[in-house]
Amino acid sequence: MPPPYRYIGGILASANSIQLVESAEDLTGTLSSTICYFIDGIIDMGSTSISVPNGGLTIQGCGFGVSKLITSAANATLFNGSNAGNLFITNMEVEVTGTGSKVFDLQMVVQTQ
Repeated sequence: MPPPYRYIGGILASANSIQLVESAEDLTGTLSSTICYFIDGIIDMGSTSISVPNGGLTIQGCGFGVSKLITSAANATLFNGSNAGNLFITNMEVEVTGTGSKVFDLQMVVQTQ
């Protein structure tokens, strides 16, 4: 039997492949590289950073003015990762206004052969 499907923001996806994000807590902890995190509204991340895993991260929204990640906290970093994979952000806004804050602090470890 195929997995159940749901329609969110123009995406028809397996219920197991998309996670609705309605608060900063939905983007904390260990995030999965196999899930699309769908931003529902304007999410204030405060001083919480989103850790990009080695396998990458996909974040999507419903469009500008509708889906947005923001922080006005001082010295905050929105996306971080010391061994980050690819980060895909589509159909949404990102706004960082806190003093000394930044959007990205990502580093990728490149393996040589």
